[in-house]
Amino acid sequence: MELLTYIRLDPNRVDEALEDRLPTAGIIAQRIEGKFKGLRDHLNAHASHLSMAPEAMAHLVDFRVGRLRLVQPYNEEVLRGNLRTLLAVLIWLAIEAVNCVSVGENNVDDILANRVEDIKRRAFVLFDQQRAQ
Repeated sequence: MELLTYIRLDPNRVDEALEDRLPTAGIIAQRIEGKFKGLRDHLNAHASHLSMAPEAMAHLVDFRVGRLRLVQPYNEEVLRGNLRTLLAVLIWLAIEAVNCVSVGENNVDDILANRVEDIKRRAFVLFDQQRAQ
């Protein structure tokens, strides 16, 4: 998401990507005044790679008794939380994609922007309704 923003704010930066000269994610975030540091930190600590942190291992090890959990319990609340986070990331990505298209075409595509906003509204209403049940 931040990479799209970085390129959208200065379309000439696409050359950096094509030539594999992009700055680090942290530098990109600084240049665009990124809002996702907390999300990046959380994902770096708990997802996409092996972590031995207690938070990442809690579903594998019962720390109270010092044993491996041989059966992974289904936890609907955790699943819903993970799916809601995924939804939020996809919506942010879609919004930034609309912004990029608008820069590329030098015109805001109101119909596309409104569709993404409608999807966002309906999707989160669905999650919130399911949570209330």
